[in-house]
Amino acid sequence: MDQRVLQTQQWLNATYTGVSGYSSITEDGVTGNATFTALIKALQIEIGVTVDGDFGPTTLGACPSTISQVPDVDTATPINLHYIIQGSLWCKGYSPGGFTGIFGPGTAEAIREFQEDAGITQDGVVRPYILQGIMNTDGYKFTETSDPYDTYKHLVQMGLNQYYGSQIGLTAPNGLWERKSHKNLIKAVQIEWGASPVDGIFGDGTLAKAPTLSRNTSGYTNSKRLLQWSLAINGFYPGGFTGTFGSGTYNAVYGFQEFACIGADGIAGKRTWASLLKSCGDTTRPATACDTSTRLTAAKATTLLNAGYNTVGRYLTKVEGGIDKNLTIEEIQVLKNAGLKVFPIFQTTGTSAEYFSYLQGMFDGIAAKNAATQLVFPSYTVIFFAADYDVLTADIDANIVPYFRGVYNYINGAYRVGVYGPRSICTKLRELGYCYSSFVGDMSSGFTGNIGQKLPESWAYDQFFETVIGTGDGAIAIDKCAVSPRATAISASLLIPTTPEPPPVDPSDEFEVYETLYSLANDYASDGTIREKNILVLNFLRHTRYDSGEWGYHCRRD
Repeated sequence: MDQRVLQTQQWLNATYTGVSGYSSITEDGVTGNATFTALIKALQIEIGVTVDGDFGPTTLGACPSTISQVPDVDTATPINLHYIIQGSLWCKGYSPGGFTGIFGPGTAEAIREFQEDAGITQDGVVRPYILQGIMNTDGYKFTETSDPYDTYKHLVQMGLNQYYGSQIGLTAPNGLWERKSHKNLIKAVQIEWGASPVDGIFGDGTLAKAPTLSRNTSGYTNSKRLLQWSLAINGFYPGGFTGTFGSGTYNAVYGFQEFACIGADGIAGKRTWASLLKSCGDTTRPATACDTSTRLTAAKATTLLNAGYNTVGRYLTKVEGGIDKNLTIEEIQVLKNAGLKVFPIFQTTGTSAEYFSYLQGMFDGIAAKNAATQLVFPSYTVIFFAADYDVLTADIDANIVPYFRGVYNYINGAYRVGVYGPRSICTKLRELGYCYSSFVGDMSSGFTGNIGQKLPESWAYDQFFETVIGTGDGAIAIDKCAVSPRATAISASLLIPTTPEPPPVDPSDEFEVYETLYSLANDYASDGTIREKNILVLNFLRHTRYDSGEWGYHCRRD
């Protein structure tokens, strides 16, 4: 418990309880969103705006233009606005020297310390955007790590505050590049390019304003600095943030273009800007690979070939709405006749965090192995297991990592494990050794794991645009995919179709799965009967395949 935070909470409740719009908060001495919301409501009451706890444009515009140290602390009278500032500083982790309601030297020094951390002028004066930056839980302290990439992100955040903070609000310079940091970077771009509105969304209107920059481009100092920041965020540090286009910036642009497979020439044009600032990049760019949930016929395969595609991603066992959409031996013959390559994807649902667990990974690993064996994929094939939803940071360690550990333990050696999903989980799983290759779901540019995240070093395919090509029987819905030199597709000519038979099952694999399940059920229902424990096991086995009330009824009755 922080005594100064507790004192702030007590003062808020004593001063504003009963005032319209204010709700009393728990007095526990713990800083959190509830306390800052109460502080913002107190501020809104004092400046006479709608009391909603949201420090938005209306509140920002109604704040005093400057709030600074009083001339004489000894004769000054405490005021609520100064209490609010001091309480916010305490909750933010900065000491104003007391909780007096008087803006004295201690409060001014705390403001200067915050300004230093934010990377802005250290004058001890509170301006509206500075107060907005103080009144939230964002951490402004940066702790240096062994990864220089964290330092580069921190420096870019500081630069955003220095050059654009008063216009777009402050960015927490803690080295964690997340949604707000990236949105503010795009806002800075929009300001420099004269794009409207300045909303932090990189759309066609913003892209149309993008300048083409090269070593021969004079002027554009601020846009060149923005280019350097964007390169650093994407893992290609240009050697400094000077606002000049020298050899370091040229090499970084060229290296990024080459890595992203968007055509390397060292010139930052619209396609490069799009790839730097939005995960899907320029969706009009050509592609030679795609993925689809539609079974290919000869007509559809011809459509792909005529459109320039030579590789297609297909699902091993996917079923949607009772319609089979999985790859078959007959379809492999179609692919072979067309001279196409194929990479396998495994997904049943996998569209929420609840699906993912170690046990589910075990089952999916076995199911994928059996399906790939029946389809005669060679052992070096990479199977991409899907995490097809907006994976939150908390989900990665709690759900995604255990799932892929389960997949890895039950398929590695038989096949290679790949991951389909947002950038952040592709990178994380590669670092942990649970995946060999990445199929990046960059088409979902609004996903948390894609916003401002580097393209994974292990990327083989990059899904960036959904479209329909062809007409009549040849029409097919596809997702366009960029292809890297690490592409993993197998030529269909190497797959030898055989008469479909149930794949051989390794009894030891199956037994270990059921043994693990029963052990967990035994721990969970230690006082239950054997029948009750068996029902728990059976319910888990069927939970992603049977969800009707009838099934549940029969389980209870029988």
